[in-house]
Amino acid sequence: MRQNLIFALAATALFLAKPAPAQTDLSPLRGLETLTVVIEDLDPSLTENGLAAADLRKLLEGRIGMMGIRLLSVEEAIDAAPGPGYLRLAIRTERVSDLNRIYSVGLELRQKARLVRDPSIETTAVTWRAQELGLSPLKDMTGIRGDTASLIDRFVTDLSKANPKPEKK
Repeated sequence: MRQNLIFALAATALFLAKPAPAQTDLSPLRGLETLTVVIEDLDPSLTENGLAAADLRKLLEGRIGMMGIRLLSVEEAIDAAPGPGYLRLAIRTERVSDLNRIYSVGLELRQKARLVRDPSIETTAVTWRAQELGLSPLKDMTGIRGDTASLIDRFVTDLSKANPKPEKK
C-alpha cells in the first residue's frame, strides 16, 4: 500500500512538473577557459545496472573538450589561478515500487564569485544550473542516460551562445 502511494505521488509530481526554464543570463559562461568535471558518487543500484561514472565522465569531458575548454583534474584545479569552474553532475534516485524509480539528474557550474557589497569576500557560487526529473524502470538506464546527455547538450549550447566564434571573412 505504501509503495503504491509513493508511486502515485511520484508519478503525479513528474506529470505536473514543469521543465526547468532555459538559462537566460549566460554572461557567467563568457570567457570560460578551464573546467574541472566532478561526478558525484552514484547510487550502487545504478552502477549494478550498467551506469558507470567513468562513462559519464568520458561523455561530459568529450563534449566540453570539443568546445576548446581546457579540462583540469581536481588536483590541478586546486593550484590553478584564477581558479577554474567546477562542472558538477549529480544523479539522485529513489525506488518507488518493485519495478520503478524516480530520478533527478542535475548539472551545475560553480565558479568563484565576489560579493558586490564587499569584494574582499570570495566564495563559490552556482552560476549555471539545469535539472531533469524522470521515472524509469529499475534496471533500465536509458532515461537517465538520455537526460544526462540532454543536460550536457544544453550546457554546451549555452556555452557556445555565450562565446560565439568570430565570423571568418
